[in-house]
Amino acid sequence: MKIQCSCGAKYEIEVAPGMQPVQFVCANCGLDSSDFVNALIRKELDAPNPPVPAPPPPEPSPRRLRISTTRPASPAESPSPEAEQPESLFCARHQELAVERCVVCKKPICPKCMELFGCVCSPFCKARAVAQKTNVPIYAGQAFLAEARYWKKTGAIFAVVGLMLAGILGAWAWYAWFGSVPRVVFSIPFRNAAYAGGSYLANDQIVILHGGALARYDLKTGQKVWSRQLISAQAISDVAQRENAAAARESAMNPNENTPAELPSVVLQNARAALEGQFTLHASGHDVWTAAANVLTHYDWDTGRTLQKITLTNRYGEWVQQGDELQAIHAAASGAQTIARLDMAGGQLQTETVPGWTGQMPPASAGSPGGGASGGLPVSAGAPARPLNPQTVSRQAQHLTLPARLALPALLANSEHEQQLEQALNGGAPGVPQKPAAPPPSMGFTVIPDGANYVEFSSTLIKPHFVEQEAIQSAPEKSALDNPNLNSSDTSAVANQILNEMQRNSGGDKVVVDESIYQVAIGRFGETTPDWAGLVIGPPRLYPLATVNVLAAGGTITVFNKSNRKLWQAQLIYPVPAVDNGQSSTGAGPCAERDGILYVFDAAVLTAFDPAAGNVLWRLPSIGILGLFFDQGMVYVNTTTANLNNLKYSRQIDVTRKIRSVLLKVDPKTGRIVWTSQPRGAVCYVSGPFIYASYSFDPGDVTGPEAALMGRPFLRLVRIDPGNGHVLWEYTEGRAPVDMQFDGPTIRLIFKKQVEVLHYLVL
Repeated sequence: MKIQCSCGAKYEIEVAPGMQPVQFVCANCGLDSSDFVNALIRKELDAPNPPVPAPPPPEPSPRRLRISTTRPASPAESPSPEAEQPESLFCARHQELAVERCVVCKKPICPKCMELFGCVCSPFCKARAVAQKTNVPIYAGQAFLAEARYWKKTGAIFAVVGLMLAGILGAWAWYAWFGSVPRVVFSIPFRNAAYAGGSYLANDQIVILHGGALARYDLKTGQKVWSRQLISAQAISDVAQRENAAAARESAMNPNENTPAELPSVVLQNARAALEGQFTLHASGHDVWTAAANVLTHYDWDTGRTLQKITLTNRYGEWVQQGDELQAIHAAASGAQTIARLDMAGGQLQTETVPGWTGQMPPASAGSPGGGASGGLPVSAGAPARPLNPQTVSRQAQHLTLPARLALPALLANSEHEQQLEQALNGGAPGVPQKPAAPPPSMGFTVIPDGANYVEFSSTLIKPHFVEQEAIQSAPEKSALDNPNLNSSDTSAVANQILNEMQRNSGGDKVVVDESIYQVAIGRFGETTPDWAGLVIGPPRLYPLATVNVLAAGGTITVFNKSNRKLWQAQLIYPVPAVDNGQSSTGAGPCAERDGILYVFDAAVLTAFDPAAGNVLWRLPSIGILGLFFDQGMVYVNTTTANLNNLKYSRQIDVTRKIRSVLLKVDPKTGRIVWTSQPRGAVCYVSGPFIYASYSFDPGDVTGPEAALMGRPFLRLVRIDPGNGHVLWEYTEGRAPVDMQFDGPTIRLIFKKQVEVLHYLVL
């Protein structure tokens, strides 16, 4: 019988029946495999284990001292291996109980061996099995198979994680580039151009007022539910005839003026625009109303038919919606004020007339500020000589076409020459500056909305005093036209010089400041006598707020409680802007109250006061503040990049000057600026994560040579991150809207010939 040790040494043993157990020790590695070899011999001979003779009983012997010595047991006396472990085999390599035999050499192998080599005991047997083409079963617990399963599982995990990461990155990329960017979800074209409009959104239903058309659409399907025409062709024709008659009368009264007659199509277009501009849309729930002149109309939500029409005797001012109620004020010639309140759901109209304080105050009609600069870029030959608005002029100049910018000095020189000729024909000396007109005094009796109530306010001019101030720099000593090397790069300098000279000749180089003395009275609504009366310097304006009423006159503010008792007075650096208080498209101001802080901004500083005591909490210098937004405990200041020089020389014209819009996020407790952003447009909406800024340009419906000069209209919408002020996205269109409305991630745009609804996803 041939035997191979686990170390590879080979032996040959002669086997004969009846042979005694052998002792086998490998001469190469010293491994004692006697039990294993004897078991193989017995298996080979198929003989039972030899009987072990019983030892003879010991002979009785006298008791004596015995000396025991240890001697090796003879083979006949040694116990049989099979008697110790009759059916068990041990692995020769690891001395552990075997669980299988090698398919090649039949050597017993333990789990450790099988983990290394499988169903063979060594690489040698594995090579023999390959050489002999022996079918070796695959052991599932073998190390390389376990490792393969491990790496297969690891690879599957990595693949799943990779797919998840790829899905997340793909979803993020889709959201960043597509999902979070506004897209058009609804669009309706119109045949006629509109110059006014509005919209109302409720439960995927949109009601649109586009010029003289009122309609309701389903946003999901894009289908029209109903539509109504609010202006008839006969009404447009009647207005056009009245306009033609008025123009004929004016031409007859001024025969020397050579005013060209407007084309019939232009007259009809202007008549349509005038009628459409009277309509405003108001809605609450399923109650839809339109207001036009002195007519209020209620429409059925489902069919659009007229449910109710209210014709008012008096012509009221702008109708303002307060919740489910419409409010408007009518000012009579006698000074009395009539307040109308309309319940939009029930259709009940209530009016209340306040006679005014004629016993305490001389009757006077309210005037509007005058003497302002409103003229734009005078590029046409027939442009009238009037003070120019520097912001309007620079804005229009920066949107001219390239040929128009190069030809701008020549166009301005021609316009200036025409103005001088007209001035000479009218009896004036060419080139002589006109004296600026003083603004009319601000005086009269009125009622001012104060939330759901009103405050009575009256002012009377006591002592007029108007002061002229220089608002433009002196003319340069050396004219830009004297440059012998004048080229196209000097176009802006030449245009600035001509425009500023036209500004001087029209009286726009000076501003008139009203420092008159006024008598002011303030009272609660419905009272026959005022609660407070006093004298102030400068045109007075009253701003009712949440807990106080603020009287601003010149650079002084006086604060009253809601009972019109004077609390305190403060002096500002500059006068408070003479604008109506409230939430406009650019924010609240110039006076606002929020969370126990009174905010007042003048031309250069935003000041935070304690409304009860008048203590200054903090001041923030900023020139050109447009308004304030309040959201999530923070103040957002809508301002500009203008400087003190722009403020001092407010009428100076520079066609290259770009005063950019700036948004400041301010901590209301300390006045600290959290971040600053320049979104290239004034902020018009702040609510939670949604901050929008918009900038648009519309040259108007210019015709003739001017149409080739002006640039194209456009709209730019920007969303700003409230966390850091960064721009999240920018949306542009090649046209300017006539109305914009924001509802979180939904934006409604009304253009002259189309209505669009934009929407995007928010995480």
